[in-house]
Amino acid sequence: MRIESLIIFENDDFVAVSKPSGLLTIPDRHDNELESLSGLLKRNTATSSPFTAWTAIPAAW
Repeated sequence: MRIESLIIFENDDFVAVSKPSGLLTIPDRHDNELESLSGLLKRNTATSSPFTAWTAIPAAW
């Protein structure tokens, strides 16, 4: 999967992505080979600094 296809908005401070329902947010603790959003972001960013993931929950919840 290409991270570029998930990016909704980005600037110097943050990146907003649309995560598909089947994509893990963080790596699976039993199978590190499964693709995750955090892995995609870490592999495709110029900096190795930590980042914070924030999820918007729809108002219908």
